Parts: sequence; C-alpha cells; structure tokens
Amino acid sequence: MDVEEIIAMWKKESANSNKYIKLIGKVAVNYISTHQEEADKITADLTLNGCMDFLRERARKNQLGNVGVATLDDLYDYFHFGGKAPTILSDEDIGDIGIHAKPIPAPEPAAPKPTAKRVNLSMDDLF
Repeated sequence: MDVEEIIAMWKKESANSNKYIKLIGKVAVNYISTHQEEADKITADLTLNGCMDFLRERARKNQLGNVGVATLDDLYDYFHFGGKAPTILSDEDIGDIGIHAKPIPAPEPAAPKPTAKRVNLSMDDLF
C-alpha cells in the first residue's frame, strides 16, 4: 500500500469513530506522513479498531491492581513503526479531536498558620 491509500483508509475509519480511535488515527497518520519509507510495513489488516483492541490487551497484560496502561510504544508495536515513540504528544500530533485537557488552575495559597501568642507567666501567677 502507498502512503495516500494508508492515510485515506485510516481517515475513513476514524471519521465516525470515538475519540480514542480518532486519537490513534491522528498519531498513526502523523507518523506515516513523516516516515513514508515505512509504508510497506502497513497492510490492510492493520486497522485503528484492531489497534484499540491490541492496546486493551497490552493494558491488561501490564495491569497492576485495577490499573492497566498501554503506551505509544504499544501503538508503534502494533503498526510495526520503527523508532521510539515520543513521550509527550504536542497539539500538532493530536490535532483538534476534543480531548484536550482543561487547564489546571493554580492552587490557592495556603492560609497563614496561626502563631501562638507568647505570654510571660510566673509560677506565682498560676497559684
């Protein structure tokens, strides 16, 4: 498959999908657009939905307690992408698919701790 066919296939699949499939599609399209020499690794059976199932399975295998994690490295493994996945995706990598995190407001400054008042007492004052 050539790059245009791959991109068209993934865009068509992600068009009516949930935000997670759209994110997978956006990352995959971005990668294959910049690494066109790897297009020969992509076959018709490497779908975005298949990648989501693969990521779920990887998360189950990596599960500790009730938390399972799949990373971009797992996405790269599914599509047989070479190289190392970036640790942080930029807005250009993700695009506008509606999953941007809301900015976290700065924490309120802590109220000053009350200071104890010093009192000069003698033992005679207590008795």
